[in-house]
Parts: sequence; structure tokens; C-alpha cells
Amino acid sequence: MAQSTLLRARTVCLLSRPAIEDGAVFVRDGLIAEVGKWDDLSARWSGVVVEDLGEVILLPGLVNAHCHLDYTGMAGLISPPARGAFPDWIMSILALKAHWSYTEGRAAIGRERLHDGGGY
Repeated sequence: MAQSTLLRARTVCLLSRPAIEDGAVFVRDGLIAEVGKWDDLSARWSGVVVEDLGEVILLPGLVNAHCHLDYTGMAGLISPPARGAFPDWIMSILALKAHWSYTEGRAAIGRERLHDGGGY
């Protein structure tokens, strides 16, 4: 059975056209199937799970691929963030990192280098 969700956001921004105020993104089986105005998509996809994200800007398809190699040493030390608690999660990371010495930070980066085969 197909999993479908309709995401609602204050603004949906796409690279291919102007921002959509009171926008929506229809997701089917983990893939973006349609993007448009909330009124249009909610009428077309009534009966599916709706998740109202609130006063946010939604950037469908954008992947934040940056990383912090020194955070590798924190694996398993901090629980994943609860929904809506991203700032608290970041504060946990910063609090843990504040106790690291320079040597501990460099060691965490070194462990990552072992996993990725070397070079930066």
C-alpha cells in the first residue's frame, strides 16, 4: 500500500519557479509527487495524512550535505532530536564539544579519515 503525505508550509520554495505562499508538497512513497498551493493540493488529495509544518519555509528536494568531521566522535553520545527540537539538539552538540580539548577534536577528525579512506 502506498504511503502518502501532504506537507503544508507557510512558504514552499523551488529552484524552478517563484516561491509559493501557503504551499504544499504531496509525497508518495518517499518521493515528491506534486508541489503547489495548499488549497489546490488539499482538494485534490483529500483523505491522505496531512502534516502542517507551520510558519516555515519548505525547500523540497534540497539536501543539506555539509558535514562537521569533528562531530564523528560524538556518534552515539547524543540522542536524535525530537520533532521541533533542532535548536536544543544543536545546543547539546555545542555543550559536548565545549568540553573537548584541541587534541580530542583532532582525534575525532582522524577517526573519520580512517573510515573514508584518507584524504580531504
